[in-house]
Amino acid sequence: PPLLPLVFGSEFEGSVTPFLILIPAPIGYSAIWLFSNALLAASRPGRASVGPFSSLVIGLALAAALIPVWEAKGAALAATLGYLAGGIVAAAAYRTITRVQVADFVPRPAGSPGAAELRVLPP
Repeated sequence: PPLLPLVFGSEFEGSVTPFLILIPAPIGYSAIWLFSNALLAASRPGRASVGPFSSLVIGLALAAALIPVWEAKGAALAATLGYLAGGIVAAAAYRTITRVQVADFVPRPAGSPGAAELRVLPP
């Protein structure tokens, strides 16, 4: 983040905080993408759209509330929270058809109880 003003000039010093606020957003976006595609593969297109739609609605509502007050920081926060909320909703929608537990999404060291195993299918 300190490189932003160094690379683009001192007029970009105000971009550091919004950049930092946006760092968690790809986690939510990735969850939306992963679980929505899994639901599409399970022939559940209606449920697959719940995560992206909730992300859109929450993000727009937060943007309307936060941008007038916090400007770029508010926009970054609205986007990040919208993506994270959409990811949670998409994971919950996926959970309704698979009955996986929330703990199943937590990475574990290989060989520990409950750790996922990579299984190679025969050709």
